[in-house]
Amino acid sequence: MALKLCDVQRDPIANRALEELAHRYIVAEEKSCLVLTKKAGNMKLFFNDLGELHQWDFFQNQKMVKENERLRVFSRMLHEQRESWKHVPWWRSRNWSMPKPATMVAIRTSAT
Repeated sequence: MALKLCDVQRDPIANRALEELAHRYIVAEEKSCLVLTKKAGNMKLFFNDLGELHQWDFFQNQKMVKENERLRVFSRMLHEQRESWKHVPWWRSRNWSMPKPATMVAIRTSAT
């Protein structure tokens, strides 16, 4: 059975996937499948059944989960770094060295 646009619109998962793809692709219904042609370029995607759109949606969700995890780890690292800076004197937080006291040098002159 050929995949029709009306079938995709009745399936919430496939419809969500197609809406995401429609931002970058032009959707066309052919007699045997849906053909998506990239707006910028000449790449084409062919979807023959709803399962393929479900699979695309699943992979997009997995990609989003990985990105969220990466951002969560980065946010935690920044928070820990910020907390550690609260207990460090200001000159160390910027990799500065503590000001050293001035030393006095006595110069002896000979009286002749």
